[in-house]
Amino acid sequence: MAKHARNGAVRVEDEGVQVRQLRRDEGVAEARKRFGGLDVPASLAGTLCALGLTVLLAGVLTGIGSVGYQTGLTDSDTTLSAGGLIGGLAVLFLAFVTGGWVAGRMARYDGARNGLMTAVWFLILAAIVSVLGAWLGDKYNFFANVHLPQ
Repeated sequence: MAKHARNGAVRVEDEGVQVRQLRRDEGVAEARKRFGGLDVPASLAGTLCALGLTVLLAGVLTGIGSVGYQTGLTDSDTTLSAGGLIGGLAVLFLAFVTGGWVAGRMARYDGARNGLMTAVWFLILAAIVSVLGAWLGDKYNFFANVHLPQ
């Protein structure tokens, strides 16, 4: 049914199709060229993952910080501020690594590019929210009517 030609091509007589054997690297390079590049849904999914993980971990760290504040740590201003800064940076690092991993796994062939775009989308979203907050000002201050203890 199949005959081998001299140049490595296989000829199938029933269907008249010729298939040439590819080296392993050619297949991966061809797939990367065909399916690679920026995958917007994958990078946005990574951004949503990073945002969700940021909210969850920041809530946990806020709870830890409030317990430390209520127990009356000595030098609580400097100790909790430094701990909060380090904890916040650790939360952002873990969120961006996890979101980049999600985007990279979804995009498959250009994981690094889409993982980096996760952080870019996150920063664009943060800039948009900051501009809206500055523009709207006190008009939509939801925390003004919430009487939290000072």
